[in-house]
Amino acid sequence: MADKSFSSYRDYKNKYTRLVGLEREEEMRRHLDEIKNLHPKERESRGRAILNMKGRNQGKGLGGRYIIKFVRVKGGQLPDTEISIGD
Repeated sequence: MADKSFSSYRDYKNKYTRLVGLEREEEMRRHLDEIKNLHPKERESRGRAILNMKGRNQGKGLGGRYIIKFVRVKGGQLPDTEISIGD
């Protein structure tokens, strides 16, 4: 059953674009609060930080952009995280 509460696609798009923006702002605020108030090890245990990383230059990729590979300073497995590409 179609939702008839929108008079146009533009109204629909504008509403949900605004709602997604509000949700993203709240997520960013929550993460900033955690950064300010939680110990880094607690953030790592919650899956929202990775500690003791070092970047290694892997050369250049498409468009001449540098590729940096991040690895643990002491080696070992990375923890499970909520972090994904683009974060």
